[in-house]
Amino acid sequence: MDEAVFEAVAKLVASREYLDDLYARPGVHLPGGQQFLQLPGGPPRQILRRGSPEHQAAKAAGVIDPLPPLEPATAAALEEAEASVGHALPPLLRRLYREVANGGFGPGYGIFGLTGGHPDPPANDALQSYRQWVEWGIPRSPLWPLCTWGCGIYSFVDLGGPPWTIWGHDPAAVRDEQWSAAFAPQAITFAEWLGRWVDGKLFQPVLVQDETGGPCRAATDDEVREWLTAE
Repeated sequence: MDEAVFEAVAKLVASREYLDDLYARPGVHLPGGQQFLQLPGGPPRQILRRGSPEHQAAKAAGVIDPLPPLEPATAAALEEAEASVGHALPPLLRRLYREVANGGFGPGYGIFGLTGGHPDPPANDALQSYRQWVEWGIPRSPLWPLCTWGCGIYSFVDLGGPPWTIWGHDPAAVRDEQWSAAFAPQAITFAEWLGRWVDGKLFQPVLVQDETGGPCRAATDDEVREWLTAE
């Protein structure tokens, strides 16, 4: 599975369509999509959800505005990260960092890079983000921050070794003073997580807590679908 996911991600990065939100060229308005991004000093651009009919139409018409090119991480950056944490990163993630891109691709706002790569907004890179989470009381170590989905929602991968389980952080699941407890493992590995993203079938982490105030748990995909349908 790792090889298939690696090849799929590498293809998206090479085509410069490596995020979920893509953009039509300025002045293009395709039927069906009504969301636009207005940048300061520039014209609005239509947002194209990767895999959507609007995206496919824009691709066929050759009117997608390519995302910026990405560059791989250095060997030194990878060695620094693993030495600092004291654990190896998942083999698939290591290979993507070294051979494809130093973050910037993938779910949410893009996977965090190593030194010199795609940043976590509160930090400069994934290693600094990891150190901040440890200071803030991350409940289990080592959890490596993968990406943010906005609103304080994050995805992590457990570096304790295979199966490289994904964890979610969702502060909406708890009261404000308990935000550091808003972590829970998800029943999915890193390779499965990234593969679902490639296929357009990945949900952001949603955590739930019962009325007794016990530990959070990850909502199932069926629960998330039901909530989305209800909305």
